[in-house]
Amino acid sequence: ELFPENKKLSSCVHKVLENDFKFKVTNVDAMRLQVGESLKEDKWIEDSDGFFALVEIKGTERGAKANWVRSDLNAHIREFEVVKDIKGLQSLLIFNHERRVEPESRNAPFNGDSDLIEYCKKSGIRLVSVYDLFKMARDIKSGVITSEEARKMLKESSGFFLYQNE
Repeated sequence: ELFPENKKLSSCVHKVLENDFKFKVTNVDAMRLQVGESLKEDKWIEDSDGFFALVEIKGTERGAKANWVRSDLNAHIREFEVVKDIKGLQSLLIFNHERRVEPESRNAPFNGDSDLIEYCKKSGIRLVSVYDLFKMARDIKSGVITSEEARKMLKESSGFFLYQNE
């Protein structure tokens, strides 16, 4: 089972990004807690090609929320860009919406919010469902795709990410 009920979503996603996708993952929350600072984005991911991105991880029993991008993720991006003087920062919102419903039966996330999707495309933000992330991890483990191919798919995408490898 890829996502046991008793494990936190963030730690499961961390493990998949690190072990399967082979990203270098920094647990920003843990790092900030250690030095007594307030929590911000959940993770940083990077690879040997120089790719760096902020990662926000969200889960809910209800539908995916636009304010995860418009408020939470955007605030982290903006502050990071201002403090570190970096422009065009890459980011991922990894989400598990309607988590009590079988993945195939869930409503389409962010459906009817084409402005949000377009905004994400133009801003280097990837909206990645846990279901798609874990389907990719399954395919990496079974040799259908390599970690490098999976990383490339994520890195080259923007807007709503849909893993299709049939």
